[in-house]
Amino acid sequence: MSGFVKIRRKHTAWNIQQNPSTIIIERKGSKRANGKIEKIDVTLEPQTMRLYASGSSENTLVETIGERQIDRYYRLLAFWDADIQASTEVKDSFYIDGQKYEVKLVSDKSIHGQKVGKQALIERVI
Repeated sequence: MSGFVKIRRKHTAWNIQQNPSTIIIERKGSKRANGKIEKIDVTLEPQTMRLYASGSSENTLVETIGERQIDRYYRLLAFWDADIQASTEVKDSFYIDGQKYEVKLVSDKSIHGQKVGKQALIERVI
């Protein structure tokens, strides 16, 4: 591992520690295994990440199955080895202070081909 990777991982950890949140992710979805589709419904071990507001946005109503209100977008900063996912087959969600958040997009941050952190786009669901 190069010196740049170590430094960037250290910077990510420092950033998370400025306002850390311990979250417990609930993962739901499905995966293909042994020639069939298996349901996923697991609760992961607690992880420390940093949740922060992303700009300002107005309340919007999103209609999927019924209606739900989403008031703004948030982002999540996580360690390079954090277990957090968002895809068409798997949905992660968690609660902080009684508020439900859903993970919409996860992107790996890397340098020299090695992960140094993860950022996620989060929606707070009301």
